[in-house]
Amino acid sequence: MSKPKRSVKTKRKGYPVGRISMTRKGYGFVSTPGGDVYVAVKNTAGAMHGDTVAVLVQSARGGKGASGVVMKVLERANETIVGRYEEHGGIGIVVPTDARIKAEVFVQKRDAHGATDGDIVVVHLTAYPSRSQAAQGAVTEVLGRPGTPGIEIEIIIREHGLRTEFPPEVEQAADAIELGVEAEIASGREDLRDVFTVTIDPVDARDFDDAISIEHVDGLVRMGVHIADVSHYVPWGSTIDEEARKRATSVYLVDRVLPMLPEHLSNNICSLNPGVDRLAFSVIMDLDNDGVLRASRIVPSVIRSDHRLDYGSVDTMLETKSGFADEESRALLTEFARIAGRIGER
Repeated sequence: MSKPKRSVKTKRKGYPVGRISMTRKGYGFVSTPGGDVYVAVKNTAGAMHGDTVAVLVQSARGGKGASGVVMKVLERANETIVGRYEEHGGIGIVVPTDARIKAEVFVQKRDAHGATDGDIVVVHLTAYPSRSQAAQGAVTEVLGRPGTPGIEIEIIIREHGLRTEFPPEVEQAADAIELGVEAEIASGREDLRDVFTVTIDPVDARDFDDAISIEHVDGLVRMGVHIADVSHYVPWGSTIDEEARKRATSVYLVDRVLPMLPEHLSNNICSLNPGVDRLAFSVIMDLDNDGVLRASRIVPSVIRSDHRLDYGSVDTMLETKSGFADEESRALLTEFARIAGRIGER
């Protein structure tokens, strides 16, 4: 799993500092404040893809940019590597599945922990490669045999250090959160539940982050974009916030979603599901019939989505002018399309 990134100085003892990106052929480029520096295979000094290094810039490469030599690895990007375990006499060798990592990892038999020749494994590095020594490690997990259904997804998860489970304290904190709509309305949050509102997402979406509405007020077209108010439930520095920062975003894989927030929040309280009250931040825009913005405001709100629509169905409805769920949906979608057309013309 990837280590947390720390702030690193842009120079170390006069040498530029940056992250090295390796290629499948073994050479790499160090991204420094002064530009990318090419590093040949023989000059990587044991640096691995993603490491932070200090580099000696030597010369230009015939108009192709600067070249240099890695002087020191300052911060290692990974503590673990995924690879194929191979038995060679009395020792095991893990060949990384990521072609950008050229360092094979030597594993003592006692540290193979049940891995057999050909297995895909996760190995924890106990010694990093250098100019004079090979990488060493111990197997911590056997993922399975090559070709096993689902193993490619497991490799992706391990290679990118994706978090598949929430710590118990994060789940407990999320489960304790209540909707709290009435209290928010009483404190002055704007009540937009009577405004006809829909969400439009991919057909296989599991959570709904934003919704739209449209009204005609005083000769203007009032558009609303309503975003789920996650910040109300996940305050800065909270247990849930700290875990969300480590994840950075939800990750959509072929066979699953690894959400940034626990399910009670991502699929329930912070999802604008149809027919239920939800806290939101609403951007209210008043436009004229040519789509020119005349006024706008941003307000904390309460909304109630009327329909969960998907992109494909909406396209079909607009193209065929039929199949709308009700008259309100027809009016909303066709008016949005009209205004979008006017903006496009301008």
